[in-house]
Amino acid sequence: MAYTCEIELRPDHVRAAIAGSGTVEEFISMVQWLGARSVTWRSSVLLVDLRGVETVYTFTEQLMIGRAVGVNLRHLRRHAAVVRAERITHVGEKAAQHEGSPLRVFADEKEAAAWLFETD
Repeated sequence: MAYTCEIELRPDHVRAAIAGSGTVEEFISMVQWLGARSVTWRSSVLLVDLRGVETVYTFTEQLMIGRAVGVNLRHLRRHAAVVRAERITHVGEKAAQHEGSPLRVFADEKEAAAWLFETD
């Protein structure tokens, strides 16, 4: 697989760090893998660090990824993605939300973690 994923099970949430470079199909495979793993976790809160992802995806590819995130991670109570600030477009975020997934994208990990534990 072109991407690696390091998963850290923390007491109050799960942190996953995805890194590497590859096609949109390879990235979607990683999302599917993460979704399958997440159903066994005790926590329903996930923080995904994507700052190690090298590939820059097109608008259409971001939509595809967002839909895959929405379908594969919508069972989680909340999840946040941390990306490089210059890569924030909210395209994938909106696509995931459209699929019913409680996702937000941030440039700062502390802000992402704070949002994860806000009360609704």
